[in-house]
Amino acid sequence: MRLEHLQRMLSIILFLTATTYSWAQTEAEKDPAPCCGVLLGTRTFGIGIGNVPSVKGIRLNFRDHGLKRVDGLNLSLWIPKENTGSIVQGFNLGLLPEAGTMKGVSFGLLGATGTEMHGIFGGLVGVGAVDEIKGLSIGGLGVASNKRLSGISIAGAAVAGRDHVHGISLSGIGIGSGGDISGIQIAGIGIGGGDGIRGLSIAGIGLGSEGSMEGISAAGIGIGSGGDIRGLALSGIGIGASETITGVSVSGIGTGAKQLKGIHLSGIGMGAQHMDGFHVAGVGLGAQTIKGFAMTGIALGGEDLQGFFVSPVLLAKELRGMSINPAFTTIYQNYGATLAAVNIVRCPGNQRWGDFAIQSCEAINHGVQIGIYNYSKRMGARAWQIGLLNYVRDNRKGMRLLPLVNRRFE
Repeated sequence: MRLEHLQRMLSIILFLTATTYSWAQTEAEKDPAPCCGVLLGTRTFGIGIGNVPSVKGIRLNFRDHGLKRVDGLNLSLWIPKENTGSIVQGFNLGLLPEAGTMKGVSFGLLGATGTEMHGIFGGLVGVGAVDEIKGLSIGGLGVASNKRLSGISIAGAAVAGRDHVHGISLSGIGIGSGGDISGIQIAGIGIGGGDGIRGLSIAGIGLGSEGSMEGISAAGIGIGSGGDIRGLALSGIGIGASETITGVSVSGIGTGAKQLKGIHLSGIGMGAQHMDGFHVAGVGLGAQTIKGFAMTGIALGGEDLQGFFVSPVLLAKELRGMSINPAFTTIYQNYGATLAAVNIVRCPGNQRWGDFAIQSCEAINHGVQIGIYNYSKRMGARAWQIGLLNYVRDNRKGMRLLPLVNRRFE
């Protein structure tokens, strides 16, 4: 470049600096915010150097204080002071970029913060908003909003939104909301929602919600809901709900709810007031009402059983359906078919089923007993006993204990 061209360019820069500096001083006198800065360009477009309140173009400043609006690029080198009500649209970069409303791309060495943040945000420490974060947020430790959080949030430690968390969230430790959580949530330790959780949720240790949970839920230790659980639930230890679990659940140790509907598998135990569907437990299960299919490794019990049941031991107040029990059955009223080594139809004294006490019981076998030894206090007109020894207590003498087959003989 020739020397005269360089001198001409420097003259132009000095002229623009002088003219815009006088304008910035005038504007600063109108605004009590700290000044001052230099705007190279017009009042609506140019390059702002220093604490220029408003710029359309590029703004370079050491520390933002009293910022009003930037449309373009804002670069600040130090932790900001008060910038309430400011607007940055475009790029906001620096140590800790801040604005009341941030739209576009904001990255800070420490993080990014604002009142409403829409766009792409990131920082080595975290991203935080007073009202809302919407878009893609990446924080070395956390991403949090005092109200709403939606979009894609990735944090090394925690993701949180007080009112709700919607979208895709990935966290090394936890994800939480005082409201509802929806979308895809993956956390190394836990996920917790106040109003409910919907979508795909995976936690290394636990999942919990005061409200209902819908979708696919998986946790290394436990899943719990203060409402319903609907969908697919997988847990290494336990699954529990205050109301109903509907769908498919698999737990390593136990599953419990007021109602179980669908397919439920448990390594040890299962309990509910009502069960309807397909239920398998490694040790035992019990409910007031069981409908469908149920199988256990040791014992099965309930007040009203309707369907098909397989368990070494079965205890029921009333059976309608069929049961296969290698050890024995004890039933108060049998309206189905039982296959067991020892079949008993009678009413034991002082019997309680949880909080329900048996005040009176009429033990009748209306169905079929098949086993080595079959016992019935009383037989219905169409009931049968088939086995090695068959005993009907209310039969007339000589017909109470019979081999092979027995029925009612008054």
